[in-house]
Amino acid sequence: MPIGRWLGNAGRWLLRWVKPLGKAAMVAIVQREGDTLQVRLKTAIALRGAEAIDKMIDEWQARLVSGINAIRLLPASIKGEAARVIQTHGDWLQDSLHKAVADGGPVAIDKTFDISQDVLIQRIQAL
Repeated sequence: MPIGRWLGNAGRWLLRWVKPLGKAAMVAIVQREGDTLQVRLKTAIALRGAEAIDKMIDEWQARLVSGINAIRLLPASIKGEAARVIQTHGDWLQDSLHKAVADGGPVAIDKTFDISQDVLIQRIQAL
């Protein structure tokens, strides 16, 4: 067997074992940062109103992408796709939180976060 084919097969075999570990690490980061954001954002909204949402979501997105980029087990293609998913999801979350603040207050904010975090985790696991 030529060495190139052997290396290619070895790389695919290794990725099959490493990729689930990297995804588990991404999910842990999303869970931790999401829980932290929920507490901080509820406090900020209580103090400053809906204007706190955009800045805090942008910072949250940056922390998620930074955390995922620090996972050495993941290929760059998955990291890039995860960054795209986080950006799209963050934009959706901003809009949803603005609606939740306008329509339902703290209970609606909690419900939006719970749904949001579940959806983001599913999208990350699907990569």
